[in-house]
Amino acid sequence: MSHRHDRHRRGFTLIEMMVTITIIGMSMSVFFGSGTNMLPQSRLKATASAIGDSMVRMRTHALFARKTVLFHYDLDGEGWGAEYPFEFDDEGLLMGPGRTEVVPPAVVKEGMAIDSVLVTGSEDPRDEGKVEIIISPLGRVSPHDVVVLNPEFPELEVYTIRFPGLLNTYEVHSGRLEPVEMTDADFR
Repeated sequence: MSHRHDRHRRGFTLIEMMVTITIIGMSMSVFFGSGTNMLPQSRLKATASAIGDSMVRMRTHALFARKTVLFHYDLDGEGWGAEYPFEFDDEGLLMGPGRTEVVPPAVVKEGMAIDSVLVTGSEDPRDEGKVEIIISPLGRVSPHDVVVLNPEFPELEVYTIRFPGLLNTYEVHSGRLEPVEMTDADFR
């Protein structure tokens, strides 16, 4: 009886452990490999989240730094970035008009694109050039929607990232959304 009890307490053999670790390692390399191994829908969702997270970080940065930040979407270069609308030296002292990069520009994932940006209150979405969104020192922005898509399937693989003006958050929706109408309540 004690012989059987001892055998159950020994645990896993070395071979069982090696097989288990190998399977886990292979699974992780498939799921967390480079972005090119991801399915297009996953890359699209990751692109939308990266843009949303960047805006949230810059809004928080503007709030804590108490400085205006310009967040821009480069619709021709397919990326985004942020900069101060003033020139600062290496020690952070204001030098005057100009631009100082807050973070290096980011690029959308391979095979994905920023299709358009629609600022609430404007009539038509912008689909080319650079669109700048001013982030106030209080972290406020103009409410806007950013549409990202897979150019190979522009009608099927589309996400809209919606940024409200006051809350430091964003929502990612599948498909294109109808523009939000501004009301008097938005200005109170």
